[in-house]
Amino acid sequence: MTEPKLLLRPMQGDYAVSRVSPDNGVPDWASGSGLVTVTQAEDEISVLCLSQRVPPQVEQSAGWTAVQVSNLFDFDQPGVVLAAARPVSEAGLGIFVVSTFYRDYLLIQHRSLRRAELAWLQAGHRVQAQSLLLRRATPEDCDRIAEFHVRMWRQTYRDMAPDAAIRALDFGRRQAQWRARLAGSRHHALTLLAQDDQGQILGLCDLARSEIAAFPEAMELTNLYVDTAVSGLGMGRHFLRLAQHWAQRSGRSDLVLAVVRQNDAALGFYRACGGDPVATSLDKGPLWRSENVIMRWPSAL
Repeated sequence: MTEPKLLLRPMQGDYAVSRVSPDNGVPDWASGSGLVTVTQAEDEISVLCLSQRVPPQVEQSAGWTAVQVSNLFDFDQPGVVLAAARPVSEAGLGIFVVSTFYRDYLLIQHRSLRRAELAWLQAGHRVQAQSLLLRRATPEDCDRIAEFHVRMWRQTYRDMAPDAAIRALDFGRRQAQWRARLAGSRHHALTLLAQDDQGQILGLCDLARSEIAAFPEAMELTNLYVDTAVSGLGMGRHFLRLAQHWAQRSGRSDLVLAVVRQNDAALGFYRACGGDPVATSLDKGPLWRSENVIMRWPSAL
C-alpha cells in the first residue's frame, strides 16, 4: 500500500493533556479557543486543551504542540495516521493522535517539533511554516531551483563578485549543477524548498557532507537563500534549525557554512542565530576565489 502524502500544519499555542475525576464531570475550564478533546472512561476524564486554561493543581502533562493533518480524507482511507506517525516514531520521538470528524491531529512535545518536521519532510510530506510550505526537493524541481538560485545569487553578490562570475554563473550552469545534485546519490544530502501556495520557490536550503578541508566530519550548509519577499517570517532561522537536526541525524558533530567575507549582512545574521566564526578559507574557484569566513554550529542535541 502506498502511504498518502500529507500536509502538516503546526498550530499556535502550548497544549496540555489533563486527567480529572469522572465524579465531577467535564470541567468548565476545558471549553475555549484552540483544539479541545474530551475523552471519558470509567476511571478518568482526559482533557486536551491549551495549557493556559488548566488550573495548576490539576494532574497534567504540558509542553505539547498540536499539528493538524490538513488534508481531508474519507473515514475509511487507509494509512493516514500511519503515514503521519511512522516517520516521527522512527526518529525516536513520542507522539499521540486525536481525531475529529474531518481531520487527524498529532501532539508532539514542543522541544521536538523541528525533529518531527524533519522526519516528515524526509518522508515526502509537506510542512507549513508561517505562510509557506516546506518540502523536500525532487529531480523535477531542477529548473525552478536553478532559476531561483541564479536570481538570489546575483542579487546577493552583485556588488562583491567579479562581473565574469556574475555572467558565467547563469541558468545553464546552475541547471547542470542541480541536475547532478538531485539525480545523484549524495550520501546524507538533503535539499529543502519553501514555496507559496502557488508553488513559487521562495526559499532554498541544501545540505551535504562538508567539503571544507578543515571540517571533514561536519555537515555543510552549501546553500541557504530566502527571497526578500518573505523576509521577516523567520524562514532562515527555521532552515538553520532543521539543518542542525539533519547534521545530528547524519552522525555529524557540527554544521558549517562558508560566508563571503564582505557579506556583512549574512555574517551578522548567522552570528545572531548562534553561529561561531571559527576559521577562514579561500574558495576553490575557478570563477571567483572569494575569501570566506567559516561559521559553525553544534549539531542539535
